[in-house]
Amino acid sequence: HASRWASRGDLCWLPDSSAVLFLSLRDEALYKTTEAEVRGDISYGTGYAKEGKFSKELFSFNLNTGEIRRFADGYSPELSGDSGQIAVREAGAIRILDIQGTEQACVHIPRLGYSSAVLSPDGKLILATIRPNISFRFGGRLTVVDLSQPGLRHILADEFAGKYKWISAEKGISTNGVSSVR
Repeated sequence: HASRWASRGDLCWLPDSSAVLFLSLRDEALYKTTEAEVRGDISYGTGYAKEGKFSKELFSFNLNTGEIRRFADGYSPELSGDSGQIAVREAGAIRILDIQGTEQACVHIPRLGYSSAVLSPDGKLILATIRPNISFRFGGRLTVVDLSQPGLRHILADEFAGKYKWISAEKGISTNGVSSVR
């Protein structure tokens, strides 16, 4: 039983399966806010959410000890299977963290899409969507970014929307449901 509230989604195993990362509001008391306490002029919570009131961060829950600790800023954690690194999103950037939550790299991607960014199994490539430069348009371009050359991006598919993941293969790396990346 975890002693901290978690927000919906954004779960990720740590490499040794001893702990799970989860997203939680920085101020945990907000989970108990009633509708009557909120003063919004447009919809439930609009006025109440000003000035970062609903800031979230990642926490780890150790399954063996029950300990919960702050892990890192960001959201949408994704584990890279072989490298043990974790990719998290934060304000138009993808941060690469080690298993302690320490930043190893940070790549700023203009128009980063809303889907999770996924690290390749070896931790050298990022698979992400880039939003089209058109307002109110869903989806985006499925793009591979090499961490050693973040300015160089390879577009795999246009008008892409959905969940994707890397799958290790004998002769390289391929994506689930998308053409091979070698």
